[in-house]
Amino acid sequence: DGWAGDATGTNLTVNVTMDRNEQVTARFVPTYSLSLEAAGGGTFTIAPPSGPYLSNSVVTITATSASGWVFLYWLGDATGTNPTANVTITRDKCIRGVFGTSVSTTAAGNGSVSISPSYPLHPYGSVVRLTAIPVAGNYFALWGNAASGTNNPLDFTITNATPTVSALFTTLPAGQFSLTIISDGDGEVGVSPQANRYGSSQSVTLTAVSEVGQDFIGWGGDATGTANPLVLTMDNNKTITGNFTKRPRLTMPDCFGYMGGDGFRVLLNGETGGRYSIEKSSDLQQWSSVALVTNVLGVIQIDAPPSANATHEFYRAVLVP
Repeated sequence: DGWAGDATGTNLTVNVTMDRNEQVTARFVPTYSLSLEAAGGGTFTIAPPSGPYLSNSVVTITATSASGWVFLYWLGDATGTNPTANVTITRDKCIRGVFGTSVSTTAAGNGSVSISPSYPLHPYGSVVRLTAIPVAGNYFALWGNAASGTNNPLDFTITNATPTVSALFTTLPAGQFSLTIISDGDGEVGVSPQANRYGSSQSVTLTAVSEVGQDFIGWGGDATGTANPLVLTMDNNKTITGNFTKRPRLTMPDCFGYMGGDGFRVLLNGETGGRYSIEKSSDLQQWSSVALVTNVLGVIQIDAPPSANATHEFYRAVLVP
């Protein structure tokens, strides 16, 4: 910040004439770094363009979408959906810009394709689950355009702009039956042997595998109960749903989770449109609500201020009916 007392100015070196007792004070202003993250789909410009930055300086960040992508929102130390954000530097800061694109599906033959989650725009790097559902008397044959293979459902990772995924359906040969698996919730169903059509009376084993922190609830459609694995006899066309829990997840990002003396930050991933109560506790017994949020974009950023009394705190998200 400069010299004070018997020296003035901001030069790093100062000459002082010793004609009496002198008192010189060197005043320093802290500097901080600014980190930017983007998985893909666009670029950033920063003004001023390079750090470190003096405390309380203002930096302007502008997001520019690549062809076929749209800027969605900021996470971290910038918020909102405006592609230009002004950030006041009061500590080391980290910002993530999220770009999204649309995903479309087509069906050739007698069938349809469902997509989950279903958003107008999906963030770069996110995963959607595509399920090909044939009309009776038909079976799903294969994926085309931006996807390939015969796995159904298909977990499709979005890294290219405006992808289109097509599903080909064809008529079942005589004496064969189709099997369509739908996963509802946070889990997937393994099929052995893996196929989309089977001979009459063939035995097929279904195994429900829940994601970490989730549970398998039971079977639906043309199967019931909670037996896992489940052994089927293919004596008809079957559509079977594996039902799993959809518990929300709180995560602390490496880049912008810890905010120094300002507390910490978590991301909530949960059901789109779901309303959640954010609760905290110091003993895992008594919980108090600190915020009520609605999950509009699939992910919500929550800032938790530092606690004045507790040495540690626990947080959870509870779906509000």
